[in-house]
Amino acid sequence: MSAFAVLAEVSDRPGILSGLTRVLADHQANITYVDIHDAGEPTSDIYFEFTMDRDEVVRVLNGRYYRLSNTQFWENVDHMTRGFPFFFLQIKVKDYRVSPTDGHMNAAAIDQVCADLAGPVAALLPRARSGP
Repeated sequence: MSAFAVLAEVSDRPGILSGLTRVLADHQANITYVDIHDAGEPTSDIYFEFTMDRDEVVRVLNGRYYRLSNTQFWENVDHMTRGFPFFFLQIKVKDYRVSPTDGHMNAAAIDQVCADLAGPVAALLPRARSGP
């Protein structure tokens, strides 16, 4: 089983959440977490975490739905990041969210991720010369 996350910026109107969950349900996704951030603007951010048994998933880009496999997704990521350092970092802090209604990383999670990132980034930097 594979775990996924999607962040969608959507129009703040009736039926949007229902439509998004219907798309996930139609593809046999099991939604494990939902966070909705509404700042009183014409759009809202909806963050989903879900699991799927299949390799194929639906991705949302600019309000359009695209069906592609995880293999194709990671090939796309590889293509976009080619020539740049790319790191996967695990968030190890158990309660990493700011709050149950705010899915952003809290200070402890940010500190942990930055500490874990420091070593790989330092290895990319040129070494300082010592002496004359």
